Amino acid sequence: MTEVQTVLLSIWQETLRIDDIKLNDNFFYLGCNSLDTIRTVDKINSILGTRLFVKDIYRYPSLEELAKYLQSQSSQNVQENYIDYQKELK
Repeated sequence: MTEVQTVLLSIWQETLRIDDIKLNDNFFYLGCNSLDTIRTVDKINSILGTRLFVKDIYRYPSLEELAKYLQSQSSQNVQENYIDYQKELK
């Protein structure tokens, strides 16, 4: 699992209150609603320093697809923010 996938998994688990989420699970099939989507996008942007939009979750609804998209957008920024996020967890 990549670093971005790990962060996304943690955010999805927290938002949806589901522990067993797989890389190919669809965010919306897991029971997400529009408010969950907004909260999730906000948290992703806050932690990873990205510019993700709600529409991007609809385009890339699986954890794996979304992680690939984020990594392609700003890999250096995502990497730096992931390291900061890991420090906060310790």
